[in-house]
Amino acid sequence: MELSEVLNVDDLIYKSTPPERHKKAMEQKVKLFKDVDLPKDEPPANSSKATKEELTTLAQYNNGEINLSVVKQGDNILESFKKYLKKHNLRFNERYYEQIKNEAKKFVLTLKYKHNRPRPKQLAKHFGTKGFEHSTMASMKTPSFPSGHSAIGTLIALALAKEFPSHKKQLLKLGKFISNSRLMARAHFPSDVKVGEKLGKALFKGLK
Repeated sequence: MELSEVLNVDDLIYKSTPPERHKKAMEQKVKLFKDVDLPKDEPPANSSKATKEELTTLAQYNNGEINLSVVKQGDNILESFKKYLKKHNLRFNERYYEQIKNEAKKFVLTLKYKHNRPRPKQLAKHFGTKGFEHSTMASMKTPSFPSGHSAIGTLIALALAKEFPSHKKQLLKLGKFISNSRLMARAHFPSDVKVGEKLGKALFKGLK
């Protein structure tokens, strides 16, 4: 690859300006969180070997097949947990967890627009990597790093596990499923998911 091409790809970002709804989410005052220690991790450079290896890993995920049922189930975070809780006759304050999710977006989006990493599909197109042609979802309209689904899925799983300790193992497993569903969807790089889960744990520690 020519040096000029390397510079071009490293200049590639998700989007130059956040939409108004994302700006409002980042500017909101939160009531449920205090002293959140945000991860200091940085995403690999677009031109790096690590990024190219991540693209290859995603293209080959699940033998190259996208399981739409897994993707759909993992896409709606609260609904996934609601189904589990209902199945086991566990009552929870849905409005409270909805507030947790909405306030957590402040921290998720702040990191996303700080790094402004392109989505895998954007870089796959640049490098000519196949397997990303159908990876388009309504929930993919933010920068890639870190994964918001991984962060909020992990956060909700930990909060519910604290409320229902006898179901901790299953709830954390469900949080991990939501996280991995973003890899299945080719929506995020593995490093997005890893740091998203790290952010979820930090948010849980900062939850009042």
